[in-house]
Amino acid sequence: MPHGHRAAVLTLAALALVTGGAPARANLRAPVILDRPASTGLMLLSGEATLRRAGLAARCDGERCSLRATYEVHAASAERCVFALLVPEGAIGRTVRVNGKEVRVASLPFVPRSPREKELVPQRPLLGKLVRAAFEATLPAGTSRLELSYAQGLSAEERGHGYFSKGRFLHRLEQHLWPLKGWTLAPDFDLAVEVRLPRSRPGWWKRTFGKVRTFRCVRGDGQYKPESPLGAQAPSQQGEELVFAIRLGRAIPDRLTCSFGDDDLLR
Repeated sequence: MPHGHRAAVLTLAALALVTGGAPARANLRAPVILDRPASTGLMLLSGEATLRRAGLAARCDGERCSLRATYEVHAASAERCVFALLVPEGAIGRTVRVNGKEVRVASLPFVPRSPREKELVPQRPLLGKLVRAAFEATLPAGTSRLELSYAQGLSAEERGHGYFSKGRFLHRLEQHLWPLKGWTLAPDFDLAVEVRLPRSRPGWWKRTFGKVRTFRCVRGDGQYKPESPLGAQAPSQQGEELVFAIRLGRAIPDRLTCSFGDDDLLR
């Protein structure tokens, strides 16, 4: 073998030993993944109230969603009730109103109260802890309205990355709704969900040659069952927003997940 060929072979062999025989993998890195804790629907810890209506509205922009959850609660007679939900520690702009009046909220360390809660609430301590936001209210006889507002950071997963290049991100909003199943539900109980994404209507050029930002929502039930579409309708353009709205009635999913990103990443 000529000296030049022999030197080239030895060089390739040395590279194979250094890279484990797969030099292509040396140009890859792990994707960036931010797995943030999710909030939950409202729990009734003490009292005999009935849940008549529930609504969840989310407006998601960039890496955060502004959430507003509303509940119509019926009490047969005036009584003191204790409510709670799980939220990420340090949730921004957290307020609770009962019949229009703001009430004080206590933040308690999260300790699972039941085997089901321990099973269904994922712990993600690296990117934030969950706290139990609890409050008390004396409900008058009849129907009361509870309104909860706060902002929740989104989880993110990088796609199409390289060693020297950034990829694109899928952002994810996750909301656990299984606590609503612990209430006494009215026979005509209804759960309404609305998700909004600020987005100008894309023109022909962007739809043909560019990337169009959109989102998709799915439901999940149990810990291991696969997720399934949340209704048959896709989000629709309404003015300067992309909007998805659905009424689920009593078909409450254990969790709701909405993923936001370029349309080709969600196909």
